[in-house]
Amino acid sequence: MAARIKARRPLSQFGEVFGRIMALAEAAAPFVDGPAPSVWKLREKVPLDPEAIVKKAETEFPGFAHMFYGPKGGPLHDRAEAAFLARYAARKVVAAASPHRYCSGGT
Repeated sequence: MAARIKARRPLSQFGEVFGRIMALAEAAAPFVDGPAPSVWKLREKVPLDPEAIVKKAETEFPGFAHMFYGPKGGPLHDRAEAAFLARYAARKVVAAASPHRYCSGGT
């Protein structure tokens, strides 16, 4: 039988630490903000029609095409939109992490 590891801090302290982290996140909210749908949908060229969103997601993310349909085969356009949003965010993070690659005239 495996030995039990005794917690160093009680669970109530976890809640306190979690609360502090959430307070810091709220304080940083003006600096950490998601893009408006009108911005990322335009940049990712997301169609307006829900079925067209799923069809485009299938072609853009072929390895994940099965995830854009529910158990009964119905299209899940919200999940497809989430994939486009994730790609937009990944591109923004890469651009922020290495801006010299995306500057005009940079090497």
